[in-house]
Amino acid sequence: MKKSQGVFCYLANKGFKNYFELFKSLFLLKKNFLFNYKHDVIVFHESNFNKLIIYIYSFIFSIEFRLINLNEQYYTNKQNIKIDSDLKSFGIGYRSMCFFFFSQFYKHIKDYKYYCRLDTDSFLTGKINFDFFQSMKDNNFLYGYI
Repeated sequence: MKKSQGVFCYLANKGFKNYFELFKSLFLLKKNFLFNYKHDVIVFHESNFNKLIIYIYSFIFSIEFRLINLNEQYYTNKQNIKIDSDLKSFGIGYRSMCFFFFSQFYKHIKDYKYYCRLDTDSFLTGKINFDFFQSMKDNNFLYGYI
């Protein structure tokens, strides 16, 4: 159920450190923003993400997890993909993440007017005393950044 026109989005990876950082980020987001302003949170993940973590975090934070396949585009088309020599130092995972955010991401958030992309190591360390999604709407903003 959609709570508002704004959504927070994460792309989470497996692993103890990543699970801990995601928990910390979600905890601080809830404490310093979502406690006062009700918005959705979607965590995108691949099939190897721990199912118990999904269950527990969904319950604690009232968020949605969405399964994606980051490398599908690469592996189904790798014979046709030419990688610029300047980009070879970036791994398949990083390039697949970029492809996801520039092409497939929007089909997942098309019902929202605004989104805020956070990394699992993004931490809101202090209270935010205004709803920046509402501020964007009130001021007819299309884009914001820090």
